[in-house]
Amino acid sequence: SGALQKGEFVVAVGHPSGFSYFGSMTLGIVSGLKRYFDIDNDGVNDMFVGYIQHDAAINSGNSGGALFNLQGELIGVNVIKITALNVEGMGFALPSNLVQAIVSDIEEFGVSMQKPVLGIRFVDIKNNESYFSQNGITLPSGVTQGFFILEIVSGATMDGYLEVGDIMVQIGDVVIESSTQFVEEFSKYRVGDVIDVVIIRDGVTMTIENIELKAAVQ
Repeated sequence: SGALQKGEFVVAVGHPSGFSYFGSMTLGIVSGLKRYFDIDNDGVNDMFVGYIQHDAAINSGNSGGALFNLQGELIGVNVIKITALNVEGMGFALPSNLVQAIVSDIEEFGVSMQKPVLGIRFVDIKNNESYFSQNGITLPSGVTQGFFILEIVSGATMDGYLEVGDIMVQIGDVVIESSTQFVEEFSKYRVGDVIDVVIIRDGVTMTIENIELKAAVQ
């Protein structure tokens, strides 16, 4: 999947709508790479999985099915389709490189080590000025970007380090400009990596060191 280009032809294989149509193949093209979704409906895009977008027809029963290039090489695993009256031909696949890494982790550790979860709910300061004015929140002078922390999940990575009302401006070497930019740049980190976080608390900028990234709270 690392060599995949937009515009390439792809083939989806599966058994849509049950085994009566087992082995169905559909042809399409790749129209996007590194597409992100809010999978758990917490208002924040998943910051790890950059999905492959394509228009090969997929239906119920294609989930978990293979996405191949025209050389027969596995490039993805189909997992998402947008279904709406005004949407057609928008399917998404996990990149095969990520799938391979997850499988290797499960074989070795019994769990995927690929996706760290910060365990925070926040408001992206950039382009959300109205949220703060409507809620009577005064930001420090000159602060125009970063994440304003609303909630920390108990037992998650940031539990015990952050507080509600903190403004997180940097994680590891990723300076937060916007949630979209952060989602893509933070995806290089893995469970077990140790990072520092730069925050503004009560108007004072401070660095919290040696935070080990955790997987999702079970």
